[in-house]
Amino acid sequence: MSAVRLRISILFFLMISAQVFLRTIGGQEQWHQKQIAGENKSLNLINSILIDHHMSAIIEYQCVCADHSMFGLQVPLRRPSSQTSDVIQALRHALSNDRSLIAQRDTNGLILISDRSASQDVLAIGIHQVAFSENEQYNPNAAIERVLQSPEVQAHFEENGIDLPLRSSELIAVPRKDLPHLDPEMKNVTVFDAIQLILQKFPQLAVYRECSGRSGRRTVSIDFR
Repeated sequence: MSAVRLRISILFFLMISAQVFLRTIGGQEQWHQKQIAGENKSLNLINSILIDHHMSAIIEYQCVCADHSMFGLQVPLRRPSSQTSDVIQALRHALSNDRSLIAQRDTNGLILISDRSASQDVLAIGIHQVAFSENEQYNPNAAIERVLQSPEVQAHFEENGIDLPLRSSELIAVPRKDLPHLDPEMKNVTVFDAIQLILQKFPQLAVYRECSGRSGRRTVSIDFR
């Protein structure tokens, strides 16, 4: 009789443990989805302002590393109350709830939205030459991935403990001569220069994110929205 009770107790314990495990996984999944939705909402608002003004920009910021994912820019932005011809003014209004983000133009006229806490070392890496395949010439995210695979960038990543996140698959443009595309190669550029050159052909929002894990290693992501 005691053996039967023991079996029932073990079975009951396993059932409770399974329920707790599933609830934990479900809670984590909901948290992930909430973080992604919050970040996308903010980036979409910034992108809509840029589209309205026919402009491109680079945004760089620190984010959170969690379970092999990167999350950031969770502060709710403010939608401009009225149409303004000044894109910097519109962006600063949108970002006014987060004092760490600054919108400005660089000397070449490119809009930069910078997090004061974000480091600049990856953007400053110099690259002697990077050659693009035909598909990479027509797809900005594939092109920047090729830039980040260059020997100079990989050497810097190895020396400084930097990782790249797994990139999810996406729809790619089929090469066609009437579509915008990059030249077959870039020479003597920094990572930042490469982003600028890509934006010249594909006007949109370039997003640079970085986070530090518990091990002390950093994860860096660059993508075009």
